[in-house]
Amino acid sequence: MYLLNQQRYGKPVIARAVNAWIDIEAPAPLIFRYLTEDEFLITWWSKKCQSEPRVGGKVVFEWDGEQAVTGEAIFREMLHPQRLVLQWTQANGEEIASDGSDQRGMRWLPLNIYELWQMDNSFTRIHLHDYGVGLQDKYTPMFDATCEGWAQALTRLKKSIERGRK
Repeated sequence: MYLLNQQRYGKPVIARAVNAWIDIEAPAPLIFRYLTEDEFLITWWSKKCQSEPRVGGKVVFEWDGEQAVTGEAIFREMLHPQRLVLQWTQANGEEIASDGSDQRGMRWLPLNIYELWQMDNSFTRIHLHDYGVGLQDKYTPMFDATCEGWAQALTRLKKSIERGRK
């Protein structure tokens, strides 16, 4: 569990979390590269990316859309090729708060956890855990958008990898 020094909880934190999985026809080591290396991240995740794929290394993203969006994260854990933990640290140049004041109502570190399971020689299952979004009704639109965003992103990941292998 990753806690900042100033985070103290007397009771469990309850929030909504995105838990998704997708099967991809590729070996886990190749998929791990698509999750960590900038030359592969730009094929499915963001238009620009700079990545230092090592524990403590930084990864910086830039997305297009109606307006440019940037994000920054650090690799908290890398167990090649089974597990990857990203901690988001900045959005659009501003530090991400974990005191409940941001748009997601988060009172914990913003983490994305990927677990890769080699199911057989032909495919790997990726489990994604995105923690999380506050339970209050005002955060429901953010949770819905997060779910939709991950559905689109994981579909792009699958297409990018499987297209690249043919």
